[in-house]
Amino acid sequence: MYLGGGELTYFKASYSEADTQPRFFLHVIPLDQNDLPRDRRQHGLDNLDFAFDHRGLIFGDKCLATVPLPDYPIDKISTGQFGQFADDARIWNLEFPVRH
Repeated sequence: MYLGGGELTYFKASYSEADTQPRFFLHVIPLDQNDLPRDRRQHGLDNLDFAFDHRGLIFGDKCLATVPLPDYPIDKISTGQFGQFADDARIWNLEFPVRH
């Protein structure tokens, strides 16, 4: 993953179709909860979940997806992929602080 230019980019050098099928979750936690849209304040985060088909690109044996991030100061990001079914555990997840 690469963070910069107001975007988060996911990149995999040797992908398989199974890497792009599960839905991605992307939760953005702001420094100030008041920066969130009103309907998201009760949750404390912006939910930017996405399907690879809507944000991704496959070229050769590589794949990438880019998601524009909100224009407010971000405290941390939580991201990964959901399991195939609603009751499945997440396939992978990562949470990291955003340095300002």
